[in-house]
Amino acid sequence: MKRPLAMALALVALLPLAGLGWMGARLAASEQQRFQQRVQALLETRLNDTKGRIQEFLQAHERQFQRQIQDLGALDAPTLRDLARNDALIRQVFVLDPQGRVLQPPLDGPLTAAETDFLSRARDILAGKDLLYQGMREGASSDSQARDDSGWFTWYGGRGLNIIYWQRNASGQTIGLEVDRVRLLAEVIGILPDTSGEAADASQGRIRLQDERGTTLYQWGPYEPEEGQAPAAALALPQPFSSWKIACLVPASALQAGPSLRIQLAAGLVAAGCALIALVIYLAREYSREMREAGQRLSFVNQVSHELKTPLTNIRMYAELLEDSLQDEGEEQRRKLGVIVSESRRLSRLIENVLAFSKDRQKRLTLRRRQACADDVIRSAIEQFRPGMEAKGIEIQFDGEAALPFEFDPDSLEQILGNLFSNVEKYAGAGKLLRVDSRQQDGWTTIRVSDRGPGIPRGQTEKVFSPFHRLSDRLTEGVAGTGIGLTIARSLARLHGGDLTLLPAEQGASFELRLPIPRTEDSAAP
Repeated sequence: MKRPLAMALALVALLPLAGLGWMGARLAASEQQRFQQRVQALLETRLNDTKGRIQEFLQAHERQFQRQIQDLGALDAPTLRDLARNDALIRQVFVLDPQGRVLQPPLDGPLTAAETDFLSRARDILAGKDLLYQGMREGASSDSQARDDSGWFTWYGGRGLNIIYWQRNASGQTIGLEVDRVRLLAEVIGILPDTSGEAADASQGRIRLQDERGTTLYQWGPYEPEEGQAPAAALALPQPFSSWKIACLVPASALQAGPSLRIQLAAGLVAAGCALIALVIYLAREYSREMREAGQRLSFVNQVSHELKTPLTNIRMYAELLEDSLQDEGEEQRRKLGVIVSESRRLSRLIENVLAFSKDRQKRLTLRRRQACADDVIRSAIEQFRPGMEAKGIEIQFDGEAALPFEFDPDSLEQILGNLFSNVEKYAGAGKLLRVDSRQQDGWTTIRVSDRGPGIPRGQTEKVFSPFHRLSDRLTEGVAGTGIGLTIARSLARLHGGDLTLLPAEQGASFELRLPIPRTEDSAAP
């Protein structure tokens, strides 16, 4: 099998496989993305459950703080100090007037160490009256009716996060409870799963409670993540821990789709590949069989043509001798003998074309160059066709200006001209003209063969040189021919280093044959 065909057959298999592989990769990537989204959604659901438990816990404490504030009688120092002493979660209680000034603990009275520490720690937010506008709705005025009545307030200072739960009463006063962050965190951790309470399956991952710096405050789950591993999902906690988050880390294998899809894709690709390979093998075998049969047919035609050539040459030779010896016989005898000579010559041309075509297909077409005159070959070819042309009323005009001898294959030139003249005789007889012009100029011998027949359509100017191509025109119907004459003519011209082309013509067809005149030492000398 020839290399170009083998490459084409390989592409027949490889290109679809490459397309299937690309589509499979895209499908696998899309499936992997969907799988990761589903896993992330499941992890977020799991984190939402944990966040909900924390939120319920904080809401329970909010209700507790609200009841404690509402149960206060007088907002004096002893009452507030008792509340702080009796609840371990409350570090300090304070009261602000409607203008945000501190009423309790009394700034002008004796202060406990805890109160002094609180005033120092909260100095900036108290001086800036941050709590006065806490809970203001966006775009609202400072009117107390446009504010929320309670909530959480956080700020950073000292050891980190500081937490206050505040509530406004009907008088516009703000009662604040500073919450012990450590105790509140401990209670939050108390409602979370135990670090050893999860199943041993590492695919469940590890959940971390992290502060604003990303420091892990608490974690649970059997998976041991790598250092610096990014979480697969994370959620921010509700107030007062809004700067904190819970994050879930899982093994990389948990984010990868199972092997089933890859196995299915691989099986599909293998099946498609096997089918394509089987198809390629079938096509290759069919092509090889067709080529063998074509070679056998070509060899058979070649052998038959060779076998016919010798007896046909003898028939032609004796017919010509007989024609010369019967000059004094009657017109009818000479006419019949002329038909024998003409038909034997035509059959000889057909056999020569078949033999040349066979050699051309096998890349064995060669030339036998010798010094000769192109005009002499043209005259000889014209004389062979003259009887048939005159019988059809076709006038032959020859303008020869290629008398300079040069090296070429006269037999090949005669075969080229014979094919061109034969086409004029068969297809352009209605034009009643065959004109041949020859020129020698600028190192080229140019021979132009023209007629006044129906011509060749523009779309067929190159196809007429293809083997076995005939014009599908009513003017050519019923005309015998092998369809290889122009193919052989062009091949012989190009084997000389020249070419045979069809020229544009207003009427009929005009073929131009160009043969190079080789440079000799004499012609090259100055």
